[in-house]
Amino acid sequence: MEKMPQTGAAPQHNAAKQKLRTMAGLEYHYMLRELSPLCGKFLSKFYELEEGLFRLRFGDFDLLVQLGVRMHLTKYISPAPQTPSNFCEFVRKRLDGKKLVSLTQHGMDRIIFAKFSSPSEEFTLVFEMFAGGNLLILDKDGTIIRPYKKEEWKDRRLARGEKYKPPASLEIPFPPSAQELAALFSQSEKEKFTISALSQLSIGTAYLNEALLACKVPPKTPASSLSPSQISSIAAELSRMHSSLSPTACKKGGVISDFSLVPLSSCSSLEQAHSESLSPIMDEYYLSHASSKAPPSGHEKKKEQLQNRLSTQLAALEDAQKQAQECMHAGNSVMQNSASLEKLASEINSMRAKKTSWEEIALALKKKKIEMEKTGSVVYVEL
Repeated sequence: MEKMPQTGAAPQHNAAKQKLRTMAGLEYHYMLRELSPLCGKFLSKFYELEEGLFRLRFGDFDLLVQLGVRMHLTKYISPAPQTPSNFCEFVRKRLDGKKLVSLTQHGMDRIIFAKFSSPSEEFTLVFEMFAGGNLLILDKDGTIIRPYKKEEWKDRRLARGEKYKPPASLEIPFPPSAQELAALFSQSEKEKFTISALSQLSIGTAYLNEALLACKVPPKTPASSLSPSQISSIAAELSRMHSSLSPTACKKGGVISDFSLVPLSSCSSLEQAHSESLSPIMDEYYLSHASSKAPPSGHEKKKEQLQNRLSTQLAALEDAQKQAQECMHAGNSVMQNSASLEKLASEINSMRAKKTSWEEIALALKKKKIEMEKTGSVVYVEL
């Protein structure tokens, strides 16, 4: 993986306004190869640069994540807000100094799991990179302890205390075999187009269209009408595509206007420059199109400030309520076990009266599965 040097503030480009291109499932699949050297490194910084835009520092590497849009290494270090958001502080408190154990993708879906651990704790960041995107923090059991955005659908809920469940998707490995594709097409509705059926592979429409073009199969061909030879041809082309991925910048007037992992017919009229890494291409692409985002109006800024303040206050209230419940539960447990605790205190005082050292008392209590600091300052009792 190419090391991304820090170069301070990002230079400015004058690019024509256009909608930002979002990463496809196949591109996240490739990007995780580039990011694999981050595994084993420790998270030293976590920033929320603006709404939905995060930077994670691992040693000398900076990972930039824009929810629902992109994930890549960056060499352009934008200044972070002086006051971190409530969500940012929540993440820092739990993940600062934790080791990144693994980076995995949910099949070919645009969902990335970043697992962190320390000798005593384990957390997972879930980056949902489709639609508007979301970021969730899970505990070791896969329960959501904080969502960036609380969301709910008919079959899934992203909220604190809920078990994380990704959206239902097709469990077919990529690239699929001819037999797996045949099964996929046979299960499709009679009039469903081939491109619609293939979209369940989640690699990205541009790549599917390119594969069908190479196989001379019109995208709107009914999937149920494909012959065995056509299905085999599509499977072979997807396999060839997967084995020959190469990051490519498509330029117009010296500015990157698109990027891909295979030659795309839609970019045939553009200058194409290949690279060993996808991150530098994406870094330049999104930088050059940053000006396409219209600045918020004064009313929108005020509304956003109030929404952020409300979210912070609600999160603080939720934390306070949970802490109060935990304290109440702890108090009830102490009251219910007061006789046992008084007996334990009496035993410790009796041993101290006999000049028994704190270390000896700690060893004696350990036999009863009771932990105590060797200074005698704290006793841990499970109630």
